[in-house]
Parts: sequence; C-alpha cells; structure tokens
Amino acid sequence: MNKLSRSFADFITNQMSASSGLLTNVRSLMTTHVQTCGEEDSLARAAQLMWEADCGSVPVLEIPKSSAHHRPRRLHGQLHAGQAARRNARG
Repeated sequence: MNKLSRSFADFITNQMSASSGLLTNVRSLMTTHVQTCGEEDSLARAAQLMWEADCGSVPVLEIPKSSAHHRPRRLHGQLHAGQAARRNARG
C-alpha cells in the first residue's frame, strides 16, 4: 500500500471513530487555490502544477473555440498523477 493510500485509510478510520465522523463537510477539507491546466498543455506542465501544488490531480479546462467569446473556460476533465505516470512510462 503506498503512502497516500495508507494516509487516506488512516484518515477515514479516524473520522469514523469520531462522533461527527464522515459528516465533516467537503468545504472544510477542500483546496480553494486550485491549479488548472488546459487540454492542449503538455504533460510536463500538468506534472509541474501537481508538484508545485503538492496535489495528486489537476482539473483540465476546455479552450474556448474563439477568443472573441469571453466566456469562462469550463471543466473538461481531470488528470491524475497516476494517469500521467502510466502515460509517461509507456512513452
């Protein structure tokens, strides 16, 4: 079992033994300064963002079709460190 999995398992065990347990709301645990990348960014850039933010995933935002439209970029997907590592290993 890797370190992250073990830490998560310990966290869940501790939360379940507490009276409030898993009733802790997401807001109290979530990251508010989220790093994102675009779907055309390199894998190296996404890995750099994860390294700098010390996180295991980064949201991937769509790139608007036209810069004339000033609409917000929407969530297109999520890239996890494991996916990036497997892709990099295959070459």
